Amino acid sequence: MKSMNIEIQTKERLPKHESRNNNVGRVHFVKIFLAFGLSLTLGFIFFRNNDLSVVYAGEKQGVGKEDMKYDGASTHKIFDDSIYLKGKPGLLHYLYCKRVGSVSDGLEVLMLHGAAFSTKDWQTSGILEGLCDPKQQSMISSVIALDLPVSADGDMLTEVMFSLISEGVLNNRPKILVTPSASGKSMVTLAESIVSSSNPKKELENLQRFIKMWVPVASPAVKSMRADAMKLFLDNEIPIHAIYGSLDAMGSTVSKKLETYAGASVTEIYGHHPCYLDSPEEFMRLIRNDSKTF
Repeated sequence: MKSMNIEIQTKERLPKHESRNNNVGRVHFVKIFLAFGLSLTLGFIFFRNNDLSVVYAGEKQGVGKEDMKYDGASTHKIFDDSIYLKGKPGLLHYLYCKRVGSVSDGLEVLMLHGAAFSTKDWQTSGILEGLCDPKQQSMISSVIALDLPVSADGDMLTEVMFSLISEGVLNNRPKILVTPSASGKSMVTLAESIVSSSNPKKELENLQRFIKMWVPVASPAVKSMRADAMKLFLDNEIPIHAIYGSLDAMGSTVSKKLETYAGASVTEIYGHHPCYLDSPEEFMRLIRNDSKTF
């Protein structure tokens, strides 16, 4: 019994000493944790308020000063990725350029390409980065160059839009759509399917949901486009800015047709059929100006 009492007493004394040490350790841990948390908070406030410059092009489309923030070293990021379309073979490749600090619901530009080209042409020409560069004043928050097949019709264009939005690549607001050459077929067939539909209201809602402005660049599909399909844009206040090269007779013809039937604004810039590659700076200036009209 005595040895048992001694053992119990010993166990009762040791925790008092250990408890004192543990309390001291806990106090030190709490102090360190609070100091770390305070330093993180102060660091966040400092960088948010002092390390960012601002480019401001006006408060339109919900885009304001806070949306156009960028720092001097890293103004934008480019992502190279692909998306899977249900029921379609393979993946659809795209390049995505986003302004650093831009809001997720800012104005976006979606660029397709002609038969002999790809998304890489938008990148190597400097247009992809140039349009999403915050140093150039515009209302554009991000730009995506998409390898949509030139055989794609309006249904496939709509499906791609839904997929890119559901995947979080694009936001859910209307965009500026650029369709050089053969890629214009997708918008022509979309408009014609609406005017031919037994339920045009529902399909028109998709057009208005996705498209803020259509920028066809010498799209040959316009040559056979129905007049009522072109008038659809005018009636629903979806502006068209038709661009063509000074050395492209066909581009001039289809652009002036859109001017006549759809009230399109028409601009000639120096160049051949892919005039945006001959005059990339002028092309970017036009798109930036378009972005400021909303």
